[in-house]
Amino acid sequence: MPLPLPLVHALNVLTVMLPTMVTYMAFTKVSREIWFFYHAWVLAAGYLCLMTQGLLLLLDSNSLLGLVASYFMEVKRKKKIQLHAYVQVLAWAIVQIGFFSQYMHKSLLMKDHFTSWHGLMGLIAIISSNLQLVGGLTLYYYSNLSAIFPLPLSQLTMKKMHRWSACVTYVIALMVIYLSMYSTWVLKNFPVAFQGIIALGVFILALVLVPKGLRLY
Repeated sequence: MPLPLPLVHALNVLTVMLPTMVTYMAFTKVSREIWFFYHAWVLAAGYLCLMTQGLLLLLDSNSLLGLVASYFMEVKRKKKIQLHAYVQVLAWAIVQIGFFSQYMHKSLLMKDHFTSWHGLMGLIAIISSNLQLVGGLTLYYYSNLSAIFPLPLSQLTMKKMHRWSACVTYVIALMVIYLSMYSTWVLKNFPVAFQGIIALGVFILALVLVPKGLRLY
């Protein structure tokens, strides 16, 4: 069953609004902590915007990504998968930058790493994203790779694994963003309304997209 069009448009708004709010929060309060600034807005853009749009594109052509792409090409199933792959690789690349930025930030301040639930879940999200990239690229180039050497899993099995592992990775990433709203820095510098809006937006994305994502293919 397709997503209702108003809901798709609402999700499109969230994928722009939530990263914008996080960027505003980082930009107005980081002062000279440039590494932390990159950590906040880059990860928000990677997970909340690009990764979300990459998933939404497969669910509905009225995703923001699908609408933009339709101005340049006819977005059929094969093209959707291609665009999904490109956007997810880009999302993966920039979340690596965000993770590295926070690592540098804490290292320069001589603080311990991964001491909070946010930090630990963030590490799991990055590891899961890396594994997901390997699996996704293997699936994308399955025909080419299987012509060179035998792969241990069938293409259908890999599709199922990719679908489920992608949803797990996405949920973990959303949990990390949710936990960040209760970090000392956010609680100290921003009103409850900011935390509530972002937390609610993250919950809506998980509630709508994950069940649909599990039924893809």
